Amino acid sequence: MGKRKIYIETDLDIPQVEHRHDHDRLVVVIPDAIPPANTRIAYGRNATRKRSFDFSRWYGVNIDSITYSCQRQIERFQAGQDAEIETSTLTGYCTSLRYFLDYVALRAAAFRREMTLTDIDRELIDGYIGFLGDRGKL
Repeated sequence: MGKRKIYIETDLDIPQVEHRHDHDRLVVVIPDAIPPANTRIAYGRNATRKRSFDFSRWYGVNIDSITYSCQRQIERFQAGQDAEIETSTLTGYCTSLRYFLDYVALRAAAFRREMTLTDIDRELIDGYIGFLGDRGKL
């Protein structure tokens, strides 16, 4: 007998990224969903001293759709929807997101425009890696 694939049942209470597709079939976050009512992720007890992470400082700085998508993905991880992740790993993801969102906010300010999910490309990632290197985070 072969192995059987086990499917995870989708819980409709799990946060979803409210989105649509534009005429080029690119994902666009629905502006009415941003920012969510609650921008804080509460971790509870874990191996680190961190108990929560607040995304509020990255809303309103021209990276709203990116911030929103990152927050929703962290909430999905926390709910066990996309992967089984330890809380201490989740806190590490949020710490890393802090640097990433700071970098994207700097780019948005430099370009004087809203940065969206379509702006996350090889150039942005290469710039982010340089940004981390300049700050001694690599």
